[in-house]
Amino acid sequence: MSRGKTAKQPGYQITRIINGTTYVYQCISKYDKVKKQSFNKQVCIGKYGPDGAFIPNARYREQHKLSSTGEKITVTSKVIGVTQTLSAVAEAAGLTACVTKSMGKHRGAQALALAYYVVVRGNPLSYFPSWASYQKLPGTAKALSSQDISAFLTSITTDEIEKCFSRWAAHFTREDTLCMDLTSVSSYSACNELVKNGFNRDREHLEQVNILGLFSASKMLPVAVRMLPGNIADVTVLVNELVHFKQLGLAHPMMLLDKGFDSEHNRNRLLDARLKFLMMADGRRSWLKAIQEKHRDSMRVPSKLFYYQDDRYYAVTELFSLGSEGNRRCYAHIYYCSRLAENRLNRFNEKLHAYYDQLSQGAPLSQIPQEFQQYFTVKETPKRGRTVLLDEAAAVQKERSFSAMFVLLTNVKMDAQQALRLYRERDSVEKFFDDMKNSLDMKRLRVHNSTTARSRLFIQYLAAILLYLCRNKLGLYKTTNATIRSILEDLSGISEIIHNDRYGSLITESTVKQREVLAQLGVDTDSWL
Repeated sequence: MSRGKTAKQPGYQITRIINGTTYVYQCISKYDKVKKQSFNKQVCIGKYGPDGAFIPNARYREQHKLSSTGEKITVTSKVIGVTQTLSAVAEAAGLTACVTKSMGKHRGAQALALAYYVVVRGNPLSYFPSWASYQKLPGTAKALSSQDISAFLTSITTDEIEKCFSRWAAHFTREDTLCMDLTSVSSYSACNELVKNGFNRDREHLEQVNILGLFSASKMLPVAVRMLPGNIADVTVLVNELVHFKQLGLAHPMMLLDKGFDSEHNRNRLLDARLKFLMMADGRRSWLKAIQEKHRDSMRVPSKLFYYQDDRYYAVTELFSLGSEGNRRCYAHIYYCSRLAENRLNRFNEKLHAYYDQLSQGAPLSQIPQEFQQYFTVKETPKRGRTVLLDEAAAVQKERSFSAMFVLLTNVKMDAQQALRLYRERDSVEKFFDDMKNSLDMKRLRVHNSTTARSRLFIQYLAAILLYLCRNKLGLYKTTNATIRSILEDLSGISEIIHNDRYGSLITESTVKQREVLAQLGVDTDSWL
């Protein structure tokens, strides 16, 4: 074809014969932002068949809304039940505003669409395109391919994530009770600098990253998450995170912490900064041992007795002056519960029994945990074979060390019963981690660098917020995510049929059960049902 003046104008078509097939190319206009000039680019739009008829390719059909035969599509159908419901829940809770203001309208909609998929299906994001192809996605979100999803995750910046955390944290006040804890997520990635060997809480022999979670026990909602190196310990995290909390505007809420965060340095920082906290004390420390021994025999009297969750507790409270200068009040609640010692004894004996069976069946001594190896002696002789001896005297001596006592430390004035009930709410952050890892597909970290890993965690974070928002509205605290998922999947029967002519769109009929669920979730269906 002659390349005259017509060739410089966009929109013209040319043909090229490649391996006996005639392909059709169309000229389109592009703009180079670097060179600040426009140019023409030839894009393949289809081919000619043996009969000479034009056969458009997938890209051309999508742009012009054509069927596979090249005819104009007049009717399309999209499932709207799940995505419209989650969009309404996110909008009502202010989550949509937090995401779109932090990432922009288009990118925020795409992040929410990925989060919707994680909530509904809980599968790897590589399966997102097939699910999204028949869903009405929020805003301008698209059914990205697996490669495009990776590119999108890489493009999410730390600034966008932190701004979203800050905006969402504004929903929580100083009256809220926040729980903080660490968990580990295993990974095979060799290119992620955060993947290190550390204490694996799932007892897997793999390298890992650590996830720090902040969860509101009073509102039953995730607050923030952070990804940390896999070899970092609980006790070293708290001091650095205090700065992060202030940046999020979370300098005042009540913090519930387990004994992994207990150290003199951490306590002093919390007390000096006047941050409210309730912490399980590490009972191995000498001054705490002295307190427990002081009250062990005198505290088990009727006036110190109370019941909580079918257990019998005795409790006393002492006031101490702690902090870096010894001028901050700190209350120590000392508890005695005989069931604790019995449970610890039973668990210890069950482990000894299981390890004894392993060794008797031929397992090497090095295969059992090192702290239990001291209780066993393994002998092998040609005539008698293998003999396993258990040092029961040493085991009994260990059993005597199992204490029925524990200590809670706090700088907030409250009685022992209130402190115990409040601390038990810390289980909510454990359930949050369980949902993140098992129900929302984060048992393994399937990304190859720290930037993408943090973005993937951010999508999980959005999905977890949506999950708990639905749980709170439906009152399904005692059920698993499978129940939430089945409820949302049931809404997939609601579709929108769109006509490209004068008939407009039509919403399919919904069942009584579906309308009841939507009403519980606070969804206004007048506009789309």
